[in-house]
Amino acid sequence: MPDDFHIASWNIKSFKTNSSFVTEKLEKNDIICLQETWLHDFEENFVINLHEDVMGISVSAMNSKIPSKGRPYGGTAILWKKTLANLITTHDCHDPRLSAVTVTLTSENNSLLIINCYFPTADKPDEQSEYLGKISSIVENSSSSCYVICGDFNISPSSSNFLELKQLAHDLGLVILDVEKLSPDSLVNLIIR
Repeated sequence: MPDDFHIASWNIKSFKTNSSFVTEKLEKNDIICLQETWLHDFEENFVINLHEDVMGISVSAMNSKIPSKGRPYGGTAILWKKTLANLITTHDCHDPRLSAVTVTLTSENNSLLIINCYFPTADKPDEQSEYLGKISSIVENSSSSCYVICGDFNISPSSSNFLELKQLAHDLGLVILDVEKLSPDSLVNLIIR
């Protein structure tokens, strides 16, 4: 495990349009969590085949068997440098809004659980609550000693769901990093321990 370990999170709004920037970001980061990849299920291999030195997982929100209208939507992905491959274990969250990996940190099997999320929009507070519950369940079922939960939460600090997010962070011993820098109308995008 490298002494200096970097994780980035980015709402990419189209993996295909911004894949060259992802390659650039991987030069400075070991792991990148992406939201709104906008890939169809048959395009998930674009993430895995981005670069010969990169591995990853991708979860599409767009089922090719169901006709879609309008612009592409949703999807999450986690990419990591191939040098970390033997330290990474992927998890199937069974949900296109969530992806997760565990990184083994030491020979004593200490590990870091990274959960990447793309929450429903702010006008769907019940769905947001459901996703906070899903994240709590993933963490509770993990044997990891450390957690990073990152992504696009679509939760404003002035919303009622923010109190639920704060409680989850408190219960898990996490810190919401970007709250102090946000205005009351901003959306929370990163939470970390």
